Amino acid sequence: MLPSFASRLVRSLDGCIVRSAMIAASLLATGNADASILRISEKDLIATPAEVVVDPSAATNTQVIQRVLDASQPGDVVIIPAGSYLVKTLTVQRKKKLSLQGVGSGKTVLRRHAETWDNDTQGLFPGLAILHAVEVVDFELSGISFDGNAEHMAVKGPGRFGEDRRIHSGTPQFPQCQPESGQSHTVSIERSADVAIHHAEFHDGYRWCVYLGQVKNLHFHHNRINTGRLSTTWLGHADSPGGLMHCHQSQDGLHLVNCVDATIQWNSIRSEDSGLSIEANPGWSWFTMPGETSPNLGSRNIRVLNNDISTNSSAHQGNIVRGNGLAQEWVGQGCVDIFYHENWDPAGKIDARGERALLRDITIAENRLTQARHAVRAGIFRNANAFNATSPQHRIQGLTIRRHHSRSRAGYDHRAVSGISQITKDTIHPLKSARHGGVALLIHHADRVLIEENQIQEVYGGTGIEVVGCTQFVIRRNRISQIRGTNLADEDHWQGGEGIRVWNAPAQPCFDAQGFSIVENRIADTSSYAIFVTDTANGRCSRVSNLTQQFQAWPGQETRGIYLRNGTNVRE
Repeated sequence: MLPSFASRLVRSLDGCIVRSAMIAASLLATGNADASILRISEKDLIATPAEVVVDPSAATNTQVIQRVLDASQPGDVVIIPAGSYLVKTLTVQRKKKLSLQGVGSGKTVLRRHAETWDNDTQGLFPGLAILHAVEVVDFELSGISFDGNAEHMAVKGPGRFGEDRRIHSGTPQFPQCQPESGQSHTVSIERSADVAIHHAEFHDGYRWCVYLGQVKNLHFHHNRINTGRLSTTWLGHADSPGGLMHCHQSQDGLHLVNCVDATIQWNSIRSEDSGLSIEANPGWSWFTMPGETSPNLGSRNIRVLNNDISTNSSAHQGNIVRGNGLAQEWVGQGCVDIFYHENWDPAGKIDARGERALLRDITIAENRLTQARHAVRAGIFRNANAFNATSPQHRIQGLTIRRHHSRSRAGYDHRAVSGISQITKDTIHPLKSARHGGVALLIHHADRVLIEENQIQEVYGGTGIEVVGCTQFVIRRNRISQIRGTNLADEDHWQGGEGIRVWNAPAQPCFDAQGFSIVENRIADTSSYAIFVTDTANGRCSRVSNLTQQFQAWPGQETRGIYLRNGTNVRE
């Protein structure tokens, strides 16, 4: 029976105005005069089992859902019913006050229809996104599982594979997509404000699983992301259907570019590459956010709280992509990666320091960060040449990493015990340059850094905390144990094994840290010094309040496990 206000005017799927009693079966409308609940009927969608990846139902389902989205007005709630539905790409453009909901993650499932594509013969690829939203304001997404079905795609960029499955010309591992397509992320939202994403699931996108670019005021909470099926089950791409070779570009779980005022909280993320990436890309200058007077060129005021993040990198046999060697260039796999995209300044000449810094005020707290190359990696710039990688011009301003300890909880269900553990260096990759990782907190080129009250343990191949080229940093009240470096690092590199390592390139005068403090830490069971500070000036490293035990000092050197070398004005 229709509600008592059945005579109210509502919108039908074809955009005509009809009485509620005459509304099409696809759309039941309830609500007040300002908004409607647009409930899509199960009868108008075609459900298929998970093993079906190519089916005409995808076109039908996409058309039904898209028509409702297109017909929605400010304040509307669009509800997709329970069921598992194949779809192609859904778009939401220039909408305000719209809520897109399922009846619960795992109950409402949208699966991406599998595609075969060849850039050489078919031109630019339309993309593999499930949902692409552009210029939306006050947008909510909840209660839906998005499955990118990436292991069923066979998509090739321009170039040629040989019969040996190796690259013979061009870049077939990088398909070229239409610019407006969402670039094949499972879900992408761009140039938007006031976005809430919660109680949803995201699986196995072709590129980044969830991509949010130039979004202001973002709340991303109580979601699950898992991109691991691509590597752990499929184990490579050489046997794709259709004779083409699928080679994704990246499998970050959640990737933010130039976002402002974002809270990422109570999520569970399992990722093939970086769990969460926070990127500043000043090359993106075409959108001015609401309330701003000029385009935002970086990421600022980001809070990463109570998340359970892992890349499971030590178990990923699929890190070596079969047949093309692409993964030899892989640089990700931090639970949280923070970086500039330096294509915007290849010569490293632009001043991005202090108030000009484009990565600013980032807080990472009370998470569970485990089974990864790094727990947090900040200031290792993507696509940077040797000059950019050490440039003092591009810096992070304001970084806090705190309270990763067993008194806090994390994850979707609030049950994971917070802390930092099982951080492992890649020691088996055929290229030594790709054998990265093994540092729990790797912080480079940052100002105003606070690292406090973290439990860091089980780090293999490097150090607990490494700080390079940073100023005004405080490392205090951390508990660090089980740090192993000896015999795990490459033979032509330093062996590692320190609990805390602060170092800078030897120079006269040595690097001015402008006031640093290393105090009240408890460090035990390291394969080298508990604390190692070299070529760094102006700060304090206490031999009294830092408690150390079970360390290994170099013969004839410090016996308390704290080694200070080539520093000036360093108080003990």
